[in-house]
Amino acid sequence: MKIKNTSVINKNSIPLNQFISNHKYQILENYWKKRKKECDKNLSKFC
Repeated sequence: MKIKNTSVINKNSIPLNQFISNHKYQILENYWKKRKKECDKNLSKFC
């Protein structure tokens, strides 16, 4: 039985660095939202 690769990134059609550059801002935005939530919860000194 062959397992089909259903990953979001199709390595053949899109180079990884291009994918990252296209989605970098979305990823960063999500990261900062998540971090802000953690800061509010933990009152971390890294905020």
